[in-house]
Amino acid sequence: MEILKEHVLSEFSRFLREDNPEWDVAGIIFSKKKACFEVLLKSEAYVPQLYIFRWILENYGIDVTGIREPGFFSNIQLFELKGEASTILALERTFLNLLSHFLGVATVTRKAVMKAEEVSPDTRIAATRKTYPGLRFFEKMAVYLAGGDTHRVSLRDMVMLKDNHIALWDGDLENLIEETRKKTGFSRKIEIEVDSLQMLKRVLDSDIDIVMLDNFTPLEVRKAVDMIRSRNKRITIEVSGGITLSNLKDYLACKVDVISMGSLIHSAPWINVSMEVCS
Repeated sequence: MEILKEHVLSEFSRFLREDNPEWDVAGIIFSKKKACFEVLLKSEAYVPQLYIFRWILENYGIDVTGIREPGFFSNIQLFELKGEASTILALERTFLNLLSHFLGVATVTRKAVMKAEEVSPDTRIAATRKTYPGLRFFEKMAVYLAGGDTHRVSLRDMVMLKDNHIALWDGDLENLIEETRKKTGFSRKIEIEVDSLQMLKRVLDSDIDIVMLDNFTPLEVRKAVDMIRSRNKRITIEVSGGITLSNLKDYLACKVDVISMGSLIHSAPWINVSMEVCS
């Protein structure tokens, strides 16, 4: 955990530089004053474990108490801070921006996971690499802490062959898979993206671990699942493309192994949180 903590603190320090906190004249006025602040949740959200945010605050000499246990909440105090007023004021906006986005991703993820638990408990809800540059670690952690699957955190996690790879290989799917397997270490999986049932038929006897059904309708997914299960039961079936909380149940009913959703991150709401002097 110490290595994880060091990474969190390093990343937050990078974010903080954007705000030039050393020039916060309004905060410096209170440099010798100790103060108490509340961090307040002012809208509904799923609050996962927040130890990452406790690490950040404690790194700047701020005492943190009253952190909530995981759950859905609205209009509550998330935790209380005590420390030098100027330090807390300098951190305030950067800290709240990160927390707001983190809670937004966690909230969408938790709602999706709960739907999966209700309709298809064996289906994993996963994120994608559609993350905001520089924020992927925190977005993936929000997904993870809300019960979702991080999928690939980076390109090195798994070999994925997508439309552009196939186009660059002149559409020769079978040969591309064969060449990729030769160059892939024994510990890494190979996933291939297909966009039609015809394309799926071409890869079912190939040496792949995962097939992604990209932008399939629920009806097409059902046909694909039957086709795959009857030919190669060891292949993991993933569905992706345009899946949101509003249509998730239709895809869960197909009983696939993984549903990956870019919307967990790129459509996450901005959760309203604030920091106020204790009354």
